[in-house]
Amino acid sequence: MEKGRVMKMTKLNFDNQKQLAIEEMTLFGIAPTAIRQFTDVGTILKSVAGELKPLSALEAELVTSFEKQAGCLAYHAIYSCVLACDLLSVLFVPSSQEDCESGLKIIENGRAKKSWQLPVYCINLSRPFYSGYVFAKVLKLGDGLIRIRNETQPRPPPSIEKGAARRP
Repeated sequence: MEKGRVMKMTKLNFDNQKQLAIEEMTLFGIAPTAIRQFTDVGTILKSVAGELKPLSALEAELVTSFEKQAGCLAYHAIYSCVLACDLLSVLFVPSSQEDCESGLKIIENGRAKKSWQLPVYCINLSRPFYSGYVFAKVLKLGDGLIRIRNETQPRPPPSIEKGAARRP
């Protein structure tokens, strides 16, 4: 970006965010019942090994808190257990058009299966301090999705980015 140039962000309203969420859920092949529950009632379901299940009260509270802090619309979650940590990867539509355009990448492999690399907010249910944004690779399984790996790690704190000494 040129010095002194201001980038204008296009803000999405709730209806636009909801429409984009429905389009992404359809693209990912999430079961129509989950899409209907999201559109009709506003219920977010989670995928657990490809099965759709409701969020627990704690998970729903954490997702709502994330939505308020980030100003985004969450539409689905993926539960996984990695290295003895329970993770809830929240799929969301950001509040600006520019963030939407830079997020989703479709990855095709030779077996006619698609996976998607997209930004998610990963809530570490076991160690909340380690929650944050990651680019995750997800794949359709059953009625829902599974998260197969992180493509990039969360951004390090500013002190590490600037070359500050790291702890051993």
